[in-house]
Amino acid sequence: MLIILFYVIIMLCLIAGNKTVISGASYGLMLWYNNVLPLLMPFMLVSGLMASRIKALPQKLRKRYAIIITLFTGLLCGYPLGAKNANDFIKNNSYDKKTGQLMLALVNNCSPMFLFGYIISNLINDKIKISFALFVIYTPYVILIIIKLLFYKLFSGCKSHNKKAVIVQRKKSANKTKNNIKDTETNKIQTFENRNISQFISDNDQIMSTIIQITYVGFYIMICSIISEYILSLNMIPTNIRLFTASLTEITKGTRLIADNYYMSASSVKMRTESIAIILGLTSFGGISAILQTNNVIRGSGMSICKYIIEKTVCGISTYGLVIFLYNYM
Repeated sequence: MLIILFYVIIMLCLIAGNKTVISGASYGLMLWYNNVLPLLMPFMLVSGLMASRIKALPQKLRKRYAIIITLFTGLLCGYPLGAKNANDFIKNNSYDKKTGQLMLALVNNCSPMFLFGYIISNLINDKIKISFALFVIYTPYVILIIIKLLFYKLFSGCKSHNKKAVIVQRKKSANKTKNNIKDTETNKIQTFENRNISQFISDNDQIMSTIIQITYVGFYIMICSIISEYILSLNMIPTNIRLFTASLTEITKGTRLIADNYYMSASSVKMRTESIAIILGLTSFGGISAILQTNNVIRGSGMSICKYIIEKTVCGISTYGLVIFLYNYM
């Protein structure tokens, strides 16, 4: 229903303003072609090939490597590579969807190149330290993961306690038919291995999948750029609301809007601090474009896009609050 509403809004934008559509589409496509495509596509291709090769490892070792690769590539390469890797590893049974959902908000973040080269150097003119930016952006995610781990541990502990008697009974019945179970499990393992071999993703399929996914990334960047341009053209809406709403669509242009209209013209330390807090909060949130990209690459994995949106919103607001707190009280 939300997707249908989203496309209805896009259709109305297309009908309402042709010049706005051309301007927004041009900006979005050039952003994708010049910055996203040459940087993201090689990482997506290599990580996809790694995900298909890792299936040959034993399960325990495969899970460890899959988690390390997801964290490493997600934190270094930016949207939506972390989500793509989590999706690939869930589908090839390297780890379960609970593990993927646990890491999703953290690994699906902006790349250090974007944070250091664009946000800090270009927009804020090196007025904050890199360590400060990393701390305020990633601390909420680390705290969130700790809370989720404690919740999962508590929930699994209660669940295992309630099923203790049932497990004991199953163990007793299993001991009586041990030989038959061994034969059955052997057949299941053989069937499972044969099925995995038949479903093994070829290199050509992985390349084609990467091309399709990177094209979707460009499509969503273009659509969100059109929406941003259309919002900015609505002069009947107050300027502050227009700028903030447009900045939520795509963070490259969104953070630039905040920097140009508030940070550069700030007449006091308080206004400049609030501008920095909004810019870093938007960077942490990622924007609607990143949410749409993420929703596309996690299809079929069982991970929830609604949980992801809630977590990104909470962490974005937390980053904003953390910046304000540290500037005022530290």
